Amino acid sequence: MKTRNAWLSLWLALAIALGLCACSGKGDEGSGGGDGEGPSSAIAIGGTSLQLGGEFTEEIKAALGEPASVEQAPSCHYDGTDNIYTYADFSVYTYMQGDKSVMYSIEVRSDAYPTPEGAKVGMTLDEVKAACGEGAEGLDAGNGVYYSLGGGMQLKFFLTDDNRVQRIEYYVE
Repeated sequence: MKTRNAWLSLWLALAIALGLCACSGKGDEGSGGGDGEGPSSAIAIGGTSLQLGGEFTEEIKAALGEPASVEQAPSCHYDGTDNIYTYADFSVYTYMQGDKSVMYSIEVRSDAYPTPEGAKVGMTLDEVKAACGEGAEGLDAGNGVYYSLGGGMQLKFFLTDDNRVQRIEYYVE
């Protein structure tokens, strides 16, 4: 009986360890807080990697194409002005840090751009947790979940009334 319980405990520990690894970033770069654990803090859009906290360079802007709109607004989080680049299925929010434009939020509104872990718009909450793990916490507004990526970064999934993802947001404070 003790041997059977020991094997069961070993299998359970292995299953938990594998589950925690299932949503780890692909390599250290771009993964949650740079520690290699949890969902990635980068997403590929149109073959271009957008790194939360990374610079929004002229090369990245050119690769993404012409935005539908670019708005400037006084920043609520940083000194100065935010730039909001709105495209058909996603938006990129930036602030100026010296002479660099830094991405602090990336919103995705289409299933065309899944996270590196495979979570995407239209999935159920259970499908998101299967892709990214059970480490999700509830949003303050109660309409979704988020994963802490470390360093003030979060990966948020906003849900419809029937628990389907309507929007994904990468965010750093």
